[in-house]
Amino acid sequence: MESGQKLVQELLNLATGERNKAAFALEVALLLKKVDPAEIEPIVIKLLEDPDSSVRWFVTHILGEIKTSMALKYLAKMLKDPSKEVRAEAAEVLEELHPEEVIPELVEALRDEDYLVRSRVASALKRIDPVSVLPHLIVGLHHEDRYIRRQVVSLLGEIKPPEAVPLLIEALKDPDHIVRSAAISALSSLKAIESLDYLIEALQDNNSWVQIAAAKALGEMGNRKIAEKLQPLLKAERPEVREAAYTALTEINRREDRSFVRKMKVSDLLNDVAANMGVTPQVLLNLTAKGDEEFREMVKEILKVLPKEDLHQIADNPGLHPQLQQFVQTLLKEP
Repeated sequence: MESGQKLVQELLNLATGERNKAAFALEVALLLKKVDPAEIEPIVIKLLEDPDSSVRWFVTHILGEIKTSMALKYLAKMLKDPSKEVRAEAAEVLEELHPEEVIPELVEALRDEDYLVRSRVASALKRIDPVSVLPHLIVGLHHEDRYIRRQVVSLLGEIKPPEAVPLLIEALKDPDHIVRSAAISALSSLKAIESLDYLIEALQDNNSWVQIAAAKALGEMGNRKIAEKLQPLLKAERPEVREAAYTALTEINRREDRSFVRKMKVSDLLNDVAANMGVTPQVLLNLTAKGDEEFREMVKEILKVLPKEDLHQIADNPGLHPQLQQFVQTLLKEP
């Protein structure tokens, strides 16, 4: 082993000056088992001081091949490297090693400004035993950094631990609207029926994106009773919220049967469509006649689910916008 120690010293001397060569020589020496991985820490420290990020990246790669506790220690430190390429490489190496020892460092790295780094860090956490990860994710849900809370909520939906649903329901109270939206999406992906009441409450959120996420989730999981809770959003000020409500109602109708739309009718279908949008028939016609393309698209979504006998009634209305008139005629021609 004396020759190995001598080589380590030679590599250390080389690392003082020509670090690129030292890094390459170190990898070769490790591959040929000419040096003991337990003795190379001084070389690693020296190489990681190099201002050239390519050298630090190469060392990060070497550490992944060593797979020792020393390697994990420095890989965790590389998650804070100034270079995003080095941080991403460190996260990728840790994903392959899936070590429980560096879970806190990985959770902290979820706040990284670079999307690729965050994605690889999240992937690394998903590869670790959920039992070991969960306590750290619970802590992360209350982290002061909203970016960490956002990532943690998404991870809970993907890892799917048994405790995920109550934790995600709690996250619906988060002050950050993206955390709340992500929690809703995660609950939807888990098909968490027990969260329906909380999702209904989220329809009243003061942020439109949370309302949209809640409407989408309820559209995927809800029934006719839930549909009644969605109807007030048809009168929402923001068109994207109204559109989300229409889409959700349509999804529920398609999944259950066509009776929901029929139930909404009284006699004159145009009156009913207008009422469900929170306007009078004349206002509806005025809006569709003044070039509001987005509004007409919303009307089309409702028209698609109406039976043909009702479409005939609408087609006979002389005040209907020509584009909608043509759309109705197209629907009538379909088998």
